[in-house]
Amino acid sequence: PYKTRYLTIFFIVLLLIVPAISGLFVMTETRRAERAAFENLSTIAQLKARQIENWLAERHSDGEIFAKSSALSQLIERIQQSDHPDTFELISNRIKAIRSTKSLYRSITLVGTRKNILINEGAPIHLTATLTALLNRAATSGTVIDSDVISTPQGDTVIYIVAPMRHMSGKTPVLSGFTVFCIDVHAELFPMLEQWPIATRSGESIGDLCAGVYAAW
Repeated sequence: PYKTRYLTIFFIVLLLIVPAISGLFVMTETRRAERAAFENLSTIAQLKARQIENWLAERHSDGEIFAKSSALSQLIERIQQSDHPDTFELISNRIKAIRSTKSLYRSITLVGTRKNILINEGAPIHLTATLTALLNRAATSGTVIDSDVISTPQGDTVIYIVAPMRHMSGKTPVLSGFTVFCIDVHAELFPMLEQWPIATRSGESIGDLCAGVYAAW
């Protein structure tokens, strides 16, 4: 009877221990898998953020190239002072050539000092209060200004890069206008986020904020 009792107790204890060990194992492995998945997601988020940051830096450099072109600034000043169809065509052809080479721009626009559109290559652009504020900031600072991600009155999601056009008149810098680069966020930035580089076992999500752009995975 004692043996039977001990065996019964032993089997009862065994029945309790095995599920406990199994549950502990499942819990441990689940946490380990979650940590590994989160580390993968964090690494990917960092890579994506760096990719976007570098891409935006390249677009800012395009604005810097225009801002430093004193010859182009003088031409822009010239077409605002009097009627110069040859000069107007020269500038227009140059902008068309640049946009055809860098098709990522939704539009490239020359804006005069009176906030009037001189030349626009690409999709129509409207000088909204937000864009006018960017022009004023560029004029005041004398530097290239990048906007945050904004929505146009037409419902498009864009980023503006505004380059003030300056040249020297003697020792005095002269502002002749602005070059506005318009980037379609849906067409250019979102495709960078759509490609997931590895298969993941987790349904978690992670977000990253970089250079004013919020990207959620």
